[in-house]
Amino acid sequence: MKYILADAKREEGNPFQKKSYYIENDSVSYVNDKMDKLQFTRINLTGFTLAAGHIMNDFNLMNFDHKEAYKMRFKRLIEKGCTTIITYPYVDEVNELKKKLRLARHKLINSPIDFVIGIQTSIHSLTPLLIRKCRLEKVPVIIVNIQSLDDITGVAWGRIKEAMLTYQLLIIPQWTETSLTRKLEEKLAEVWDMISNQYRIPTHFPFPGEHEPLPKVLSKKIGLYPRKSELIVGSHVDYILFQNGETEQDPDPIIPIEPAVVVLRGKVLKAGDYVYFKPGFGREVRITLPRHFLPISEAFKKVIDY
Repeated sequence: MKYILADAKREEGNPFQKKSYYIENDSVSYVNDKMDKLQFTRINLTGFTLAAGHIMNDFNLMNFDHKEAYKMRFKRLIEKGCTTIITYPYVDEVNELKKKLRLARHKLINSPIDFVIGIQTSIHSLTPLLIRKCRLEKVPVIIVNIQSLDDITGVAWGRIKEAMLTYQLLIIPQWTETSLTRKLEEKLAEVWDMISNQYRIPTHFPFPGEHEPLPKVLSKKIGLYPRKSELIVGSHVDYILFQNGETEQDPDPIIPIEPAVVVLRGKVLKAGDYVYFKPGFGREVRITLPRHFLPISEAFKKVIDY
């Protein structure tokens, strides 16, 4: 289907700018300020602010076995404007990687939104072999559970870096010590900063929490940009619409926290208060090359973004 999203208000700096998008085959084919001469079905977005669909982490989705709870979790994600999730099955040993990924894909077979599968593991299981296996399976993110300073310094980071030369996946530290003091947490972050910069380990710290939108720079590091997290030529038609609260006296829009409309690959998932739950509509997004569109200014700066 070919159509135009006309006069969409987008927050691109200050003030807001209006853009029009020509959509063909569920992807953005052309973007311009005006498209008055194109004769296609037009969707007038006056009164709305347009944004790309959110990408969010979900660390606990693999633990949901009850069908209704699983469904309600996805509905809540859609209500927040999430069109793509990243989930992390726990992998204890490298030999069980394929099995855990297969189980995760089976569990997400009825996902109504697109998904990416990373993994979570202990730092003792983080080996060059695991990195190479993740490269073959196209796993773009590894969350590593760390308990102490000795855990960080005991890893052969030089060999880890060698194993990821052709597939720059992200390694994200997660402190699992429950009685962690602020001073120790700062020390752990400092050591991780030193290690990741010394060996050029791709990372992002602090990492967004559960159900928090990922910043654009992180979507580039993971390899989702520009298919996701942006509306440019070649992007999926994943977008959210916020209803403006503007008045004649106050023309600046007041953007609510949750969107009024959520669209994934051209299909409406939420309109007003109603969520259209479409089991199986979501697809796995395979990451062939992380950091593909990461600018040089980001690629060669300090690894950690505070």
